[in-house]
Amino acid sequence: MSNISPHPRSRPSPPGAHLLNHPSRHPARARTTKPLTLLLLLTLTLLTACSESAPNQPTASPLSPEEAAIAIATQESRLLEANNTGTIPAQLQQDILNLAKQLPDNPTAQSLVARLQLAIGQTQQAYASALHALSLDPDQPELRLLTATIAVGLNQNDQAIPHLDHVIAQRPNDIKALLLLGTAQLRRNQLDAAQTAFTRAAQLDPTANRAHAGLSGVAEKRGDIPAALRHLRQAIDLTDDLADPDAWRNITIRKARLLRALGRPADAAAELRNLPPNDLATLDASREYAQCLTDAGDPGGAASHFEQLALILPEDVTLAAEAARWRFRAGDTPRANDWLQRARSINPTHPLITEVADEISSPLTPNQP
Repeated sequence: MSNISPHPRSRPSPPGAHLLNHPSRHPARARTTKPLTLLLLLTLTLLTACSESAPNQPTASPLSPEEAAIAIATQESRLLEANNTGTIPAQLQQDILNLAKQLPDNPTAQSLVARLQLAIGQTQQAYASALHALSLDPDQPELRLLTATIAVGLNQNDQAIPHLDHVIAQRPNDIKALLLLGTAQLRRNQLDAAQTAFTRAAQLDPTANRAHAGLSGVAEKRGDIPAALRHLRQAIDLTDDLADPDAWRNITIRKARLLRALGRPADAAAELRNLPPNDLATLDASREYAQCLTDAGDPGGAASHFEQLALILPEDVTLAAEAARWRFRAGDTPRANDWLQRARSINPTHPLITEVADEISSPLTPNQP
Protein backbone atom coordinates (compact mmCIF):
# COMPACT_ATOMS: atom_id res chain seq x y z
CA MET A 1 0.00 0.00 0.00
CA SER A 2 1.13 3.53 -0.74
CA ASN A 3 1.80 5.90 2.12
CA ILE A 4 0.93 8.96 -0.03
CA SER A 5 -2.18 10.66 1.36
CA PRO A 6 -4.75 12.35 -0.90
CA HIS A 7 -4.11 15.96 -1.83
CA PRO A 8 -5.79 18.16 0.77
CA ARG A 9 -7.68 20.07 -1.99
CA SER A 10 -8.74 17.01 -3.96
CA ARG A 11 -12.46 16.38 -4.28
CA PRO A 12 -13.99 12.95 -3.68
CA SER A 13 -15.02 11.14 -6.83
CA PRO A 14 -18.72 11.13 -7.58
CA PRO A 15 -20.62 7.89 -7.06
CA GLY A 16 -19.87 5.39 -9.81
CA ALA A 17 -16.71 7.12 -11.00
CA HIS A 18 -14.61 4.03 -10.19
CA LEU A 19 -16.75 2.01 -12.54
CA LEU A 20 -16.26 4.51 -15.37
CA ASN A 21 -12.51 4.62 -14.88
CA HIS A 22 -11.81 0.94 -14.30
CA PRO A 23 -9.81 -0.46 -17.26
CA SER A 24 -11.55 -3.79 -17.04
CA ARG A 25 -14.85 -2.18 -18.05
CA HIS A 26 -13.49 -0.86 -21.38
CA PRO A 27 -9.97 -2.24 -21.85
CA ALA A 28 -9.71 -0.91 -25.40
CA ARG A 29 -10.64 2.66 -24.35
CA ALA A 30 -8.86 2.86 -21.02
CA ARG A 31 -6.66 5.75 -22.12
CA THR A 32 -9.50 7.89 -23.55
CA THR A 33 -12.03 7.28 -20.76
CA LYS A 34 -9.99 8.91 -18.03
CA PRO A 35 -9.72 12.35 -19.75
CA LEU A 36 -13.45 12.21 -20.53
CA THR A 37 -14.25 11.50 -16.89
CA LEU A 38 -12.06 14.40 -15.76
CA LEU A 39 -13.86 16.69 -18.18
CA LEU A 40 -17.24 15.63 -16.81
CA LEU A 41 -16.06 16.24 -13.25
CA LEU A 42 -14.71 19.67 -14.20
CA THR A 43 -18.04 20.62 -15.81
CA LEU A 44 -19.96 19.55 -12.69
CA THR A 45 -17.58 21.58 -10.53
CA LEU A 46 -18.02 24.72 -12.65
CA LEU A 47 -21.80 24.40 -12.66
CA THR A 48 -21.82 24.06 -8.87
CA ALA A 49 -19.53 27.07 -8.47
CA CYS A 50 -21.74 29.22 -10.75
CA SER A 51 -24.87 28.33 -8.85
CA GLU A 52 -23.20 29.16 -5.53
CA SER A 53 -21.59 32.43 -6.72
CA ALA A 54 -24.86 34.35 -7.27
CA PRO A 55 -27.28 33.32 -4.51
CA ASN A 56 -29.20 36.60 -4.76
CA GLN A 57 -29.97 36.39 -8.47
CA PRO A 58 -33.65 35.70 -9.22
CA THR A 59 -34.38 32.34 -10.74
CA ALA A 60 -36.35 32.46 -13.97
CA SER A 61 -38.78 29.71 -13.13
CA PRO A 62 -41.75 29.61 -15.50
CA LEU A 63 -45.08 30.86 -14.18
CA SER A 64 -48.40 29.32 -14.98
CA PRO A 65 -51.06 31.66 -16.44
CA GLU A 66 -52.77 31.79 -13.06
CA GLU A 67 -49.50 32.57 -11.24
CA ALA A 68 -48.63 35.22 -13.83
CA ALA A 69 -52.01 36.93 -13.41
CA ILE A 70 -51.63 36.97 -9.62
CA ALA A 71 -48.06 38.30 -9.84
CA ILE A 72 -49.06 41.08 -12.24
CA ALA A 73 -52.06 42.09 -10.12
CA THR A 74 -49.87 42.17 -7.02
CA GLN A 75 -47.28 44.45 -8.59
CA GLU A 76 -49.98 46.68 -10.09
CA SER A 77 -51.51 47.12 -6.64
CA ARG A 78 -48.14 47.89 -5.08
CA LEU A 79 -47.32 50.43 -7.79
CA LEU A 80 -50.69 52.15 -7.42
CA GLU A 81 -50.26 52.39 -3.65
CA ALA A 82 -46.70 53.70 -4.02
CA ASN A 83 -47.87 56.27 -6.58
CA ASN A 84 -50.38 57.58 -4.07
CA THR A 85 -47.62 58.11 -1.50
CA GLY A 86 -45.32 59.76 -4.04
CA THR A 87 -42.39 57.39 -3.40
CA ILE A 88 -41.52 54.30 -5.45
CA PRO A 89 -39.37 51.98 -3.30
CA ALA A 90 -36.27 50.50 -4.94
CA GLN A 91 -37.41 46.98 -4.08
CA LEU A 92 -40.71 47.52 -5.90
CA GLN A 93 -38.85 48.82 -8.95
CA GLN A 94 -36.64 45.72 -8.97
CA ASP A 95 -39.61 43.39 -8.47
CA ILE A 96 -41.42 44.85 -11.48
CA LEU A 97 -38.33 44.60 -13.67
CA ASN A 98 -37.78 40.99 -12.56
CA LEU A 99 -41.40 40.13 -13.34
CA ALA A 100 -41.06 41.63 -16.81
CA LYS A 101 -37.99 39.47 -17.40
CA GLN A 102 -39.92 36.39 -16.33
CA LEU A 103 -42.80 37.28 -18.64
CA PRO A 104 -41.15 38.76 -21.74
CA ASP A 105 -44.13 37.98 -23.99
CA ASN A 106 -46.81 39.20 -21.60
CA PRO A 107 -48.00 42.67 -22.74
CA THR A 108 -49.50 43.57 -19.36
CA ALA A 109 -46.28 42.71 -17.53
CA GLN A 110 -44.32 44.78 -20.04
CA SER A 111 -46.72 47.70 -19.64
CA LEU A 112 -45.95 47.67 -15.91
CA VAL A 113 -42.40 48.71 -16.79
CA ALA A 114 -43.77 51.70 -18.72
CA ARG A 115 -45.98 52.71 -15.82
CA LEU A 116 -43.07 52.35 -13.41
CA GLN A 117 -40.83 54.51 -15.59
CA LEU A 118 -43.58 57.09 -15.89
CA ALA A 119 -43.94 57.17 -12.10
CA ILE A 120 -40.22 57.81 -11.56
CA GLY A 121 -40.02 60.51 -14.22
CA GLN A 122 -38.41 58.52 -17.04
CA THR A 123 -41.00 59.64 -19.57
CA GLN A 124 -39.07 58.96 -22.77
CA GLN A 125 -38.17 55.45 -21.59
CA ALA A 126 -41.79 54.92 -20.54
CA TYR A 127 -42.95 55.78 -24.05
CA ALA A 128 -40.54 53.24 -25.58
CA SER A 129 -41.67 50.58 -23.10
CA ALA A 130 -45.33 51.32 -23.80
CA LEU A 131 -44.74 50.94 -27.54
CA HIS A 132 -43.01 47.61 -26.90
CA ALA A 133 -45.93 46.36 -24.79
CA LEU A 134 -48.36 47.51 -27.47
CA SER A 135 -46.44 45.59 -30.12
CA LEU A 136 -47.21 42.39 -28.21
CA ASP A 137 -50.97 43.04 -28.34
CA PRO A 138 -51.92 45.91 -30.71
CA ASP A 139 -55.66 45.42 -30.18
CA GLN A 140 -55.65 45.91 -26.41
CA PRO A 141 -57.27 49.32 -25.73
CA GLU A 142 -55.61 49.76 -22.33
CA LEU A 143 -52.18 49.55 -23.95
CA ARG A 144 -53.26 52.05 -26.62
CA LEU A 145 -54.54 54.40 -23.91
CA LEU A 146 -51.31 54.12 -21.91
CA THR A 147 -49.22 54.84 -25.00
CA ALA A 148 -51.39 57.82 -25.94
CA THR A 149 -51.30 59.21 -22.39
CA ILE A 150 -47.51 59.23 -22.41
CA ALA A 151 -47.39 60.68 -25.93
CA VAL A 152 -49.68 63.58 -24.96
CA GLY A 153 -47.51 64.16 -21.89
CA LEU A 154 -44.53 64.44 -24.22
CA ASN A 155 -46.51 66.80 -26.49
CA GLN A 156 -46.31 64.22 -29.28
CA ASN A 157 -49.90 64.83 -30.22
CA ASP A 158 -49.71 63.55 -33.80
CA GLN A 159 -48.49 60.19 -32.50
CA ALA A 160 -51.16 60.03 -29.80
CA ILE A 161 -54.22 60.65 -31.99
CA PRO A 162 -54.22 57.34 -33.94
CA HIS A 163 -54.06 55.41 -30.67
CA LEU A 164 -56.92 57.44 -29.22
CA ASP A 165 -59.03 56.99 -32.35
CA HIS A 166 -58.47 53.23 -32.03
CA VAL A 167 -59.57 53.24 -28.39
CA ILE A 168 -62.68 55.34 -29.04
CA ALA A 169 -63.65 53.09 -31.96
CA GLN A 170 -63.70 50.20 -29.50
CA ARG A 171 -64.98 52.14 -26.49
CA PRO A 172 -66.87 55.23 -27.67
CA ASN A 173 -67.75 56.24 -24.10
CA ASP A 174 -64.20 56.20 -22.74
CA ILE A 175 -64.00 59.61 -21.05
CA LYS A 176 -60.24 59.54 -20.51
CA ALA A 177 -59.63 58.83 -24.20
CA LEU A 178 -62.03 61.63 -25.20
CA LEU A 179 -60.30 64.12 -22.91
CA LEU A 180 -56.87 63.16 -24.23
CA LEU A 181 -58.12 63.38 -27.80
CA GLY A 182 -59.58 66.84 -27.17
CA THR A 183 -56.29 67.99 -25.62
CA ALA A 184 -54.21 66.68 -28.52
CA GLN A 185 -56.53 68.22 -31.13
CA LEU A 186 -56.62 71.56 -29.29
CA ARG A 187 -52.82 71.71 -29.32
CA ARG A 188 -52.91 71.05 -33.07
CA ASN A 189 -55.48 73.88 -33.48
CA GLN A 190 -58.06 71.39 -34.74
CA LEU A 191 -60.76 73.27 -32.89
CA ASP A 192 -63.84 71.48 -34.28
CA ALA A 193 -62.39 68.06 -33.46
CA ALA A 194 -61.34 69.25 -30.00
CA GLN A 195 -64.78 70.70 -29.26
CA THR A 196 -66.48 67.47 -30.36
CA ALA A 197 -64.29 65.38 -28.03
CA PHE A 198 -64.66 67.71 -25.03
CA THR A 199 -68.42 68.09 -25.55
CA ARG A 200 -68.89 64.32 -25.69
CA ALA A 201 -66.87 63.91 -22.48
CA ALA A 202 -68.97 66.57 -20.72
CA GLN A 203 -72.17 64.84 -21.85
CA LEU A 204 -70.97 61.50 -20.50
CA ASP A 205 -69.80 63.02 -17.21
CA PRO A 206 -71.17 66.48 -16.38
CA THR A 207 -68.75 66.62 -13.43
CA ALA A 208 -65.65 66.27 -15.65
CA ASN A 209 -63.82 69.52 -14.89
CA ARG A 210 -61.22 68.84 -17.60
CA ALA A 211 -63.96 68.72 -20.23
CA HIS A 212 -65.14 72.24 -19.34
CA ALA A 213 -61.54 73.45 -19.08
CA GLY A 214 -60.96 72.07 -22.57
CA LEU A 215 -64.06 73.77 -23.95
CA SER A 216 -62.78 76.98 -22.39
CA GLY A 217 -59.52 76.53 -24.27
CA VAL A 218 -61.38 76.04 -27.54
CA ALA A 219 -63.46 79.18 -26.97
CA GLU A 220 -60.36 81.18 -26.04
CA LYS A 221 -58.58 80.19 -29.25
CA ARG A 222 -61.66 81.26 -31.19
CA GLY A 223 -61.53 84.64 -29.51
CA ASP A 224 -64.77 84.13 -27.55
CA ILE A 225 -63.44 85.23 -24.16
CA PRO A 226 -66.87 85.39 -22.39
CA ALA A 227 -67.60 81.78 -23.41
CA ALA A 228 -64.12 80.74 -22.37
CA LEU A 229 -64.62 82.35 -18.97
CA ARG A 230 -68.04 80.74 -18.59
CA HIS A 231 -66.67 77.25 -19.19
CA LEU A 232 -63.73 77.93 -16.91
CA ARG A 233 -66.05 78.94 -14.07
CA GLN A 234 -67.83 75.61 -14.50
CA ALA A 235 -64.48 73.86 -14.36
CA ILE A 236 -63.56 75.65 -11.13
CA ASP A 237 -66.92 74.78 -9.57
CA LEU A 238 -66.26 71.12 -10.36
CA THR A 239 -62.68 71.07 -9.06
CA ASP A 240 -61.78 70.10 -5.52
CA ASP A 241 -58.85 72.28 -4.52
CA LEU A 242 -57.76 69.73 -1.90
CA ALA A 243 -58.15 66.58 -3.99
CA ASP A 244 -56.64 68.08 -7.15
CA PRO A 245 -54.57 71.14 -6.19
CA ASP A 246 -52.61 71.23 -9.47
CA ALA A 247 -55.80 71.42 -11.55
CA TRP A 248 -57.19 74.07 -9.19
CA ARG A 249 -54.06 76.22 -9.58
CA ASN A 250 -53.90 75.86 -13.35
CA ILE A 251 -57.58 76.69 -13.82
CA THR A 252 -57.28 79.70 -11.52
CA ILE A 253 -54.28 81.02 -13.49
CA ARG A 254 -56.22 80.65 -16.72
CA LYS A 255 -59.23 82.42 -15.22
CA ALA A 256 -57.01 85.31 -14.18
CA ARG A 257 -55.58 85.55 -17.69
CA LEU A 258 -59.08 85.64 -19.18
CA LEU A 259 -60.21 88.33 -16.76
CA ARG A 260 -57.16 90.36 -17.66
CA ALA A 261 -57.98 89.91 -21.35
CA LEU A 262 -61.43 91.32 -20.60
CA GLY A 263 -59.81 94.43 -19.11
CA ARG A 264 -60.30 93.40 -15.48
CA PRO A 265 -56.73 93.03 -14.14
CA ALA A 266 -57.68 93.95 -10.56
CA ASP A 267 -60.27 91.14 -10.50
CA ALA A 268 -57.70 88.81 -12.00
CA ALA A 269 -55.18 89.65 -9.27
CA ALA A 270 -57.86 89.07 -6.64
CA GLU A 271 -58.54 85.61 -8.08
CA LEU A 272 -54.85 84.72 -7.81
CA ARG A 273 -54.66 85.96 -4.23
CA ASN A 274 -57.25 83.30 -3.38
CA LEU A 275 -54.66 80.64 -4.13
CA PRO A 276 -52.74 79.12 -1.22
CA PRO A 277 -49.43 80.95 -0.68
CA ASN A 278 -47.35 78.06 -2.01
CA ASP A 279 -49.41 77.97 -5.21
CA LEU A 280 -49.16 81.72 -5.73
CA ALA A 281 -45.39 81.38 -5.30
CA THR A 282 -45.09 79.06 -8.32
CA LEU A 283 -43.47 80.67 -11.34
CA ASP A 284 -46.52 80.54 -13.62
CA ALA A 285 -48.86 81.97 -11.00
CA SER A 286 -46.36 84.66 -9.98
CA ARG A 287 -45.79 85.79 -13.55
CA GLU A 288 -49.50 86.11 -14.18
CA TYR A 289 -49.98 87.90 -10.85
CA ALA A 290 -47.19 90.36 -11.67
CA GLN A 291 -48.72 91.06 -15.08
CA CYS A 292 -52.13 91.62 -13.47
CA LEU A 293 -50.65 94.12 -11.00
CA THR A 294 -48.79 95.90 -13.80
CA ASP A 295 -51.93 96.12 -15.94
CA ALA A 296 -53.79 97.41 -12.91
CA GLY A 297 -51.29 100.28 -12.60
CA ASP A 298 -49.06 98.81 -9.86
CA PRO A 299 -45.78 97.76 -11.51
CA GLY A 300 -43.95 98.38 -8.24
CA GLY A 301 -46.19 95.83 -6.55
CA ALA A 302 -45.34 93.33 -9.28
CA ALA A 303 -41.62 93.85 -8.68
CA SER A 304 -42.04 93.67 -4.91
CA HIS A 305 -43.85 90.34 -5.25
CA PHE A 306 -40.85 88.72 -6.93
CA GLU A 307 -38.36 90.48 -4.67
CA GLN A 308 -40.08 89.06 -1.60
CA LEU A 309 -40.06 85.57 -3.08
CA ALA A 310 -36.38 85.95 -4.01
CA LEU A 311 -35.53 86.94 -0.45
CA ILE A 312 -37.42 83.93 0.92
CA LEU A 313 -35.66 81.59 -1.54
CA PRO A 314 -32.25 83.24 -2.05
CA GLU A 315 -30.80 80.33 -4.06
CA ASP A 316 -33.55 80.39 -6.71
CA VAL A 317 -32.04 81.94 -9.83
CA THR A 318 -35.40 82.28 -11.63
CA LEU A 319 -36.89 84.38 -8.84
CA ALA A 320 -33.88 86.72 -8.77
CA ALA A 321 -34.02 87.08 -12.55
CA GLU A 322 -37.75 87.76 -12.49
CA ALA A 323 -37.22 90.33 -9.73
CA ALA A 324 -34.77 92.06 -12.08
CA ARG A 325 -37.23 91.90 -14.97
CA TRP A 326 -40.18 93.35 -13.08
CA ARG A 327 -38.11 95.97 -11.23
CA PHE A 328 -36.92 97.17 -14.66
CA ARG A 329 -40.51 97.25 -15.89
CA ALA A 330 -41.37 99.32 -12.83
CA GLY A 331 -38.84 101.90 -14.03
CA ASP A 332 -35.96 101.25 -11.63
CA THR A 333 -33.06 100.11 -13.82
CA PRO A 334 -30.30 100.35 -11.15
CA ARG A 335 -32.17 98.00 -8.80
CA ALA A 336 -33.01 95.77 -11.73
CA ASN A 337 -29.29 95.43 -12.49
CA ASP A 338 -28.60 94.64 -8.83
CA TRP A 339 -31.07 91.76 -8.98
CA LEU A 340 -29.64 90.61 -12.28
CA GLN A 341 -26.18 90.53 -10.75
CA ARG A 342 -27.53 88.46 -7.87
CA ALA A 343 -29.06 86.01 -10.35
CA ARG A 344 -25.69 85.69 -12.12
CA SER A 345 -24.01 84.92 -8.81
CA ILE A 346 -26.39 81.99 -8.34
CA ASN A 347 -26.11 80.51 -11.83
CA PRO A 348 -24.35 82.61 -14.48
CA THR A 349 -25.34 80.25 -17.33
CA HIS A 350 -29.08 80.12 -16.70
CA PRO A 351 -30.92 81.03 -19.96
CA LEU A 352 -33.39 83.30 -18.16
CA ILE A 353 -30.51 85.62 -17.23
CA THR A 354 -29.74 86.25 -20.89
CA GLU A 355 -33.41 86.84 -21.64
CA VAL A 356 -33.79 89.39 -18.84
CA ALA A 357 -30.46 91.07 -19.65
CA ASP A 358 -31.57 91.51 -23.25
CA GLU A 359 -34.83 93.09 -22.09
CA ILE A 360 -33.06 95.49 -19.73
CA SER A 361 -30.64 96.58 -22.44
CA SER A 362 -33.38 96.96 -25.07
CA PRO A 363 -34.45 100.43 -26.24
CA LEU A 364 -38.04 99.85 -25.02
CA THR A 365 -39.24 102.00 -22.19
CA PRO A 366 -39.12 100.11 -18.87
CA ASN A 367 -42.90 99.78 -18.46
CA GLN A 368 -43.38 98.27 -21.93
CA PRO A 369 -42.57 94.54 -21.69
